[in-house]
Amino acid sequence: MNHNRTITLGQFVRDELGTLHGRLSGLGIGSTSVMSEETHSDHLKLIADPLGAAYEIGVAMPKEQDGKRYYAAVLDSPTFQAPLDVLILPDEEVPHIFNIIWNRGVARTMVEAGKAILEWWDVTPCRPAGDEPQGIKDLRSAIAKATGAA
Repeated sequence: MNHNRTITLGQFVRDELGTLHGRLSGLGIGSTSVMSEETHSDHLKLIADPLGAAYEIGVAMPKEQDGKRYYAAVLDSPTFQAPLDVLILPDEEVPHIFNIIWNRGVARTMVEAGKAILEWWDVTPCRPAGDEPQGIKDLRSAIAKATGAA
């Protein structure tokens, strides 16, 4: 079985305001409407079922290569075994269309996964006030130790 394959999970259309609208499928959650929502920082929140019971399903960070804008994103849901790293790439033939691509063969190291979780935690506006939970503190400590920053 080939575990190094690219799978298209959906497609977005970017409107005149820069908002992405589209559908995700093949994730065990059915075919789900998704749209982007601007935040006060440099990333986009990805909101599933925006016209219904809207919930955050991921975050996308804008990137640029060879003058083309794309997004590196993390999708997560309680139904996933682990968060998915995906790319949201511009379609090469149709303007304003972006394809949501996942490569099954690309796996994160534990440090990369931990850093992604902390990056998400640091920008999440709905986190509880006060001290960080012990699990977040432990994760920060483990990453610092693993990277020699401790």
